[in-house]
Amino acid sequence: MVEAEKRGRRNFLSHQERRPAIVGVLQWLPAGFPYRMDAMNTDTEIQRILSNLFHSQRFAVLATDDCGQPYTSLMSFVASADLRQLVVLTDRSTCKFANLTANCRVALLIDNRENKGSDTHGSVAVTAIGKAQEISSSEGAALLELFIARHPYLAEFALSPSCAIVTVKIDSYLLVSSFQRVVEWHIKA
Repeated sequence: MVEAEKRGRRNFLSHQERRPAIVGVLQWLPAGFPYRMDAMNTDTEIQRILSNLFHSQRFAVLATDDCGQPYTSLMSFVASADLRQLVVLTDRSTCKFANLTANCRVALLIDNRENKGSDTHGSVAVTAIGKAQEISSSEGAALLELFIARHPYLAEFALSPSCAIVTVKIDSYLLVSSFQRVVEWHIKA
């Protein structure tokens, strides 16, 4: 049984099915669509789709665990160049911070929907699955600089003493397109 099926996901494509699947994703995309790619190797295509999506979007929905109850928060984010980390900032007094401190396993949803009917088939959504951890401002100086460059309107908050720099080390991405097509991409160690 495929690992994702064990976790209850439907429409999951196995490793052997990824190459044809991503090519299929790319074939249905309309001409001029910013995520359309020429056929290359699967990892390169997925990385390019993720990079383009992350550069075009400023917000993600962060899902944490609040004593067994899912808890979501709209967050500004930035991705590291290698896509291994997503960075969010939060005040240490928030429920989400308490949640991710108690259980570091989180997910972030990033998508390009425009709230139109065509989004059903024309949008891309990515769920990033990973482990969140607060890092010190000295340890995360480069990531904080990257975050502030992307979100200059949050610079004052980012530099405040109550602000936590949270990195999410990504284990895998689930890329959903064409309404039901799902490709899982694991970050290599």
